[in-house]
Order: sequence, then C-alpha cells, then structure tokens
Amino acid sequence: MALPEKPFCVIDRDIAGAWWIKPIISLVDHCLVDQAHPFGLRRVIMAAQSGQMVVVFPESRISLTGSLMKCYGGAAFVAEKAGAPILPIHIDGAQLSKFSYLGGIIKRRFFPKITASIQSPRPVLSSVVRNSRALFLFDILTDARLEVDRNQSLISLIHRAADQVGHDKPALANTDGVPLSYGKLLEKISKRHATRDQSIVELLVTIADARKELSQAEERSPRVEINEAEVIRAANGLGAAWDICPGDIVLNTTSLNNGFGVIAGLILPLIQGATIFQFKKQQNKRSLPETIYDANTTVLIIDDNAFSKLKPAHSYDFHKLRMIVSSSPKPTAGLPPVPYYRAIGGDLNGLPIAAQSPLWNDPDLRFRQLRSIDPVSAIRFDDDGFSVDVFQE
Repeated sequence: MALPEKPFCVIDRDIAGAWWIKPIISLVDHCLVDQAHPFGLRRVIMAAQSGQMVVVFPESRISLTGSLMKCYGGAAFVAEKAGAPILPIHIDGAQLSKFSYLGGIIKRRFFPKITASIQSPRPVLSSVVRNSRALFLFDILTDARLEVDRNQSLISLIHRAADQVGHDKPALANTDGVPLSYGKLLEKISKRHATRDQSIVELLVTIADARKELSQAEERSPRVEINEAEVIRAANGLGAAWDICPGDIVLNTTSLNNGFGVIAGLILPLIQGATIFQFKKQQNKRSLPETIYDANTTVLIIDDNAFSKLKPAHSYDFHKLRMIVSSSPKPTAGLPPVPYYRAIGGDLNGLPIAAQSPLWNDPDLRFRQLRSIDPVSAIRFDDDGFSVDVFQE
C-alpha cells in the first residue's frame, strides 16, 4: 500500500496455504517459494531484471518474540544476480495486531497504528560471498530498525515499551519488595526529573539501585558518566545481537556503576519491555540459584563476582533459564548448560561495542562489532565486522 507501483511479491509457500491468505495474494502478482523448491527464485530474478519492484521478507517467518530473527540469503542472491539495489523497509506496529504471534507477551489490539519506514537503497556488492549473504541482509534490516530509533529519546522508548506490554507490567523488581510497574516507573522518572538535576540515565540507575532504607538524599548516582545518545546506541546494538523480548524476566547481578551493567542489565531490558530483577547480595536472603528459580529467570546477566555464587546450585534452579550474557570470559566450570554470550567494551566506561550472538551464524562465536557503535582503535575488525584481536576467547 505504501509503494509507488504495483510490486511483485515473494511469498512463503506454507504461509500462502492459509485459507485467509489466498484471497489476499490473488490480488497481487506473486511467486511462491520455499527451501525445498529453490528454482522459484528464477522467476523472481527475471522480475527484478525487468525492472519490476520485488518485495521479499528476508526473515521469511513470523516472529515469536517481536525481535529480529535470522535472515535467509535469497533476497541478496536475487539482487546480486539481477543487478538491482535493495530498498530496506521497516514495518512497525504489526506486532501489536491480533494477527501477530505475540499473544501473552504484549497487549494485542484490533487496529494498531502501523508505520512503514523506507530507507535509502543499498547496492549489493560483488564482494558479498555466498556464506555472508544472510549476514549482509541481517545488517541491512538491523540498520533500518536502528534508524527508526535514532532520534528517539530514552524516555520515549520506555513509553513505547510500556504501551506494548501494558503500564501495569512489572518493570523493576527484587525479592525484597513490591515490583515497580512500567506506569509507576514512568511517573517516578517524571516527578524526579522535574526536581533534580539528573539525566534520565542517572535517574533510572538511582531508582533501580537504591535501597529501601535509604532516604532520597542518600540515594546513589552512577560513578560512570555516559550520555543518553550513547546509551541508546549501545542498547539498540545489543538488542540486535541478543533476543531479549517482552516475555523475558532478566536477573541482573552486575553493578549499575559501569557501562555494561547499565546498558545490558537495565536499559536494554526496559526498552524491550522485559521485567528486571536487580540482585543485591546485601539485601537478598536467598542464594543466587534460589533467586534465579524464584524469579522464573529466563535471561541471566552476570559478572565475575557472581560466578562463584552459582556453584551450590541444583540443575532445576535453572529450569526456565535460556541465556546467560556477560562482559567476562566464560568460566570453565560451574555454569548451567545454556547458551553463553559475551560483550566487550572499548573504553573505560565499559560501553559495549562488540558482542557474540547466535544470529551471526558463526560457529566460533566470534565477537562482532555492534551496528550502532563506532569502532575504536583498541579492537580491529575484519570486512565482515568480526573481531580479529585477542578477544576471540
């Protein structure tokens, strides 16, 4: 509907088999493709070569989390063979519709506002080798998504998350007190921002890290000064690498006095609509494994100081845990058998600039530069963005 001409649509054969899809696709020129019938791409290439606008969804499937999924390289192959550029389009709002697969994770509605953000064309270079076509497309989609958020403020991103998951959804919690909902958190930020000379980042850290028994005058602010634009870029970069979604319960054991703790343990889960449990060893009477179990933790954010606290654990303590992320090297023993991904920073404030991810489709799990972060001289990256320094541990 947003395109200036009638497009040629590439549609997954399984999706096209749905009864309610058939009358819709009958109205447009289309081609059915799937992994078992790659010869369907010939017709797609011919359409692109003729100058026709071809619409392809590189992710192919409908997201179950609302996050970007792995990409298939077919669209880059077609563009390469046809000598046609790729025009990235980011669609936002469709995940809120009754047709999405996110029921129980976000608040779906009948008529959500849907926007289509059309980006600048991207040429497909001949240097894009076969094994990196999917990664090339993943980068294009990531850049398109990050571009939409480029001019957003941190408070607006939290508001967007609250609108998606509901203002009564718990945002910050611990085992010692009543959870703070997204609505209450936004109210508290608004009230304190009007009376205190603190940035939104500092306010969030103060709210998340303050102890119940401390007065307002005694609440602590970060030791590390990082501006809001850097925070948003780093959080969005990690968000593209790690599939943290509104349904996640994130247990953060890292300090909120460093860049990684602030970005990975606080900002990223908040703008994604997740619930954060801030583990404070001074307050929590239960051990870390018991807290992981009690909180129904799905994502554990951990540092060196907390590794030793996992050792007296039973495997059932981690029955819902699906991912561990950290800025520290993976220990040789003592961790539950779930995927472990690490981020690295390039300066003293610890802001992440590269991360490991299952979406890179890299068997060695090398670090890759985050799309939203400028490179630093301390770390060298190859043409595909993978680290070539000693950080390949």
